[in-house]
Amino acid sequence: RTELSLKTPPGRGGEARYSLSLSNTGNGLMRVRLVPSDPSGVLNVNLPGRAAIPPGTTVLLDVAVEPRIRRAKGPDRRLSFGVTVVDEA
Repeated sequence: RTELSLKTPPGRGGEARYSLSLSNTGNGLMRVRLVPSDPSGVLNVNLPGRAAIPPGTTVLLDVAVEPRIRRAKGPDRRLSFGVTVVDEA
C-alpha cells in the first residue's frame, strides 16, 4: 500500500514537503525503486531513489517538491507530480 500526504504547505514559489508511506503486507523484505514524474517539467521532486521495507511494516519517506525556477509575480498555479513505486524483486 502506498500513500502520499502533505506535511507542510508550500509558501509562495517555495518548497512543499510530503510524507510517502509504503507498507509491506507480505512476509519477505520488499525492495523498491522510487521514480518521480513531473508532467509540467517545471518541478524538482527530491526523494530517496530506493527503499527496503521489512515484512509487516510501514516506512515513511520524505519527499520535497519545489519549482525549478522561482517566480516573483503572477497568479498561483497548481502543478501535479507523481511517484511510481517499482518492485525490484
